[in-house]
Amino acid sequence: MKVLFVILVMFLSACGGGQSSEQPSGITLPVLPVISMTSSTSTAEVNTEFSLSWSVQYANACQASGAWSGAKATSGEQLVEEYTQGSKTYTLTCTGNGGEHTSSVDVLITESSTDNGNWDYKNIVYGTDDPDRQWLNIHLAYDQTKPAPV
Repeated sequence: MKVLFVILVMFLSACGGGQSSEQPSGITLPVLPVISMTSSTSTAEVNTEFSLSWSVQYANACQASGAWSGAKATSGEQLVEEYTQGSKTYTLTCTGNGGEHTSSVDVLITESSTDNGNWDYKNIVYGTDDPDRQWLNIHLAYDQTKPAPV
């Protein structure tokens, strides 16, 4: 039995039974997509445009989610205008032969500096189709003892 074991060990050694650290030529391993994504600003006022830019390597397709949506090219720029205050996250998920990778940028949307404070009620959402676009501001008349138009 020992002789058989010795012969087997010698056979495996002669055949290169150990692992090689070299990659066989002509074989390319898939690479995970690499996303570079930026915003032109980290803070923007309500109703003010800013831009999102991105470029992606090693990907076939990209999909936007979060505060934006839809299929996106593997490189581009998009103007964005938000209508409600708060922190908005813009996420881009790209897929390629090496798998899927996600990147995000955050932009804080603040109250407009040109708002002169005359609104008594601001950013009242009144629709469900697109609450970021279906809202209104109301200013009440100073003399509230008389009826006033809306």
